[in-house]
Formats: sequence, C-alpha cells, structure tokens
Amino acid sequence: MPKPESATKDPNKGCVALLGWSLNAVEALDRFDRRYVVVAPDWAEEYCAEHDIPYLRWNFERLNDRSMEIAELLQDRGVDVAIPLFEETVE
Repeated sequence: MPKPESATKDPNKGCVALLGWSLNAVEALDRFDRRYVVVAPDWAEEYCAEHDIPYLRWNFERLNDRSMEIAELLQDRGVDVAIPLFEETVE
C-alpha cells in the first residue's frame, strides 16, 4: 500500500507541535495543510533528518522545570496548537 501524499502546507495557517513521538501521528500531521514540528528526544533526530520531518530536540525529563522555555520556543516558531503524546507532556 503506497504512503499517502504530503499535503501542501498553507503558510497562512498556524503551526502544530507534536510533543513526543508517534510515527502514526507524524504521518497523520503530514497529511494536513498546516505546518508542524515534532518535539522529541534526541534519539528521534536522525530519523527526522532522513525523512525531512521538522524537528525540535527536547529533553522531557525536566519538563516542569522548563515549561515556560518550551512554550516560548514554540511560540517563537509560530506554533499555536500543541498535541501532547507523552503522559509527562499533558501537564
């Protein structure tokens, strides 16, 4: 079964941040017309680079200590929707 085509991204729409890693979620986001960025641990970086997936490295182990930092970083990138995948990112 062929992989569905990536949608053309509408620059007038905001950006979605996927907090955590799920290949199914990444593939689903790629079919939307909004820009997106995957916020994931460093082990996802190589895969994202190989597959042209917008990526932001983040250590989720100290999330509460750095929640304002990640919020500001995502806001600076135009993110207006964040989708948490890891239990730790829901708070």
